[in-house]
Amino acid sequence: MTTPPRRAYPCDLTDAEWAIVQPLLPPPADKPGRPRADLREVLNAIFYVTDNGTKWRALPHDFPPWQTCLGWKRKLTADGFFERLADETRTRDRLGKRAALLQAR
Repeated sequence: MTTPPRRAYPCDLTDAEWAIVQPLLPPPADKPGRPRADLREVLNAIFYVTDNGTKWRALPHDFPPWQTCLGWKRKLTADGFFERLADETRTRDRLGKRAALLQAR
């Protein structure tokens, strides 16, 4: 029996946002063991907690386990992922504004 896809939350990554975020993530480790968590869903959970100010333990059950999401949040923070994401977002925003100004001329 397959589970239906979860309903989308407003803070979920769109496909276009995921295309920007995915290359910034650390490469998968070459270790045996459990399969890697779906990082798109993990990021959606991190953004859900950030957006709603909820506790990790109150994360809705349609996300990966809260322990997994919190662990990845700590790992990504230590790795500098969120700083790289902010830099990329600022760069894209500046380029977009610059292109709009050039088109307006």
